[in-house]
Amino acid sequence: LVVRRDLLAGREKALTALVRGHFRALAYLNAQPGEAAPILSKRLGLAPEEVMQVYRGLHLPTLAENHRWLSGPEPLLQVTGKQMAEFMWQRRLLRRPVQLDRLAEPQFLPRVLQ
Repeated sequence: LVVRRDLLAGREKALTALVRGHFRALAYLNAQPGEAAPILSKRLGLAPEEVMQVYRGLHLPTLAENHRWLSGPEPLLQVTGKQMAEFMWQRRLLRRPVQLDRLAEPQFLPRVLQ
C-alpha cells in the first residue's frame, strides 16, 4: 500500500483499519478459500470457481513478512530499494538520485492480528 504523505494527516485511524482489514481478509482467504472465493468473485467480476485460479502462484506477503520488509533500523524494502536505485543510477536509467529515506513505514502494521 502506498500513501502520499500530504494525504496522510487526519486519516491515521482509517489507514490502520484498512491495513488490519487487509490482513484479516488474507488470513480468511488462506484458512477458508472455499468460503472466501464467492465473496471475492463479486469484487473481481469472476465466477467463484475462477477466483482461486487467479491467486494460484501469487504470493501475498503475511503480516510477519511485512514486518520484515518494513521494520527495523534498515528495513529490507529500503535496502533493496537503495540497491535498485544505485544500479539504475550507474546505468543512467535515472535522471537524478532517488531519495528513499522513508520508503518503508511500518507504523500502520498491526503487531498481531486479532
